[in-house]
Amino acid sequence: MWGELLDRLGLVEEADRRVLHPIGPGGYSGGECYRAVVETQLAGGEFLSDRALLAHEATQTLRGSHVLPSHSTLFRFLDESDLGRAHKAAALNRAMLRRAWLMGAAPPAGVLTVDPDATWIETSERNKRRAALSYKHEVGLSAMVGVCGENGDVLAMRARGGNANPGRAMDSFVDECVRPSRPSFGAAGSCGYGSTRPARTARS
Repeated sequence: MWGELLDRLGLVEEADRRVLHPIGPGGYSGGECYRAVVETQLAGGEFLSDRALLAHEATQTLRGSHVLPSHSTLFRFLDESDLGRAHKAAALNRAMLRRAWLMGAAPPAGVLTVDPDATWIETSERNKRRAALSYKHEVGLSAMVGVCGENGDVLAMRARGGNANPGRAMDSFVDECVRPSRPSFGAAGSCGYGSTRPARTARS
């Protein structure tokens, strides 16, 4: 029942408050477009054309009164996205995570493990925003993703150019991952290491 959950989290309202790229005068708000993108992913979609997964009558019931933007509208919503817009969306995601954990979705109190990792995203051309050659001599982007080891929630994402070093600013990124959990988890922060990748743990 993700439709009810997204309504309770206030996804559309928070996205609109942050002015997340509305589509033209009188068009869809950024919040409605972002909600459709999130719902497509929750339904298992990987491409914008997978919005068709939401168009089924039974699925539309889960969406309530929310509109379903067309494929072309969602394309315009995502078109020419730069790192600034990606950071704005990441801040929105952190706010949603904080609200969800306060509602009871947080892992049990005790130890919070943050697993940060650089995720290489290959692009077909260099005209993508901030795409650049990496140490692999390939063109792409180098996003950072921090995952909660206890329940698999994505704690934070950081959009970065393709030439960013995988370990650059790791400490500040881990702090960024822990920050949204503090109101609900009481994380203080102490450093630890997993068996294969650096991890950070925090005790409540």
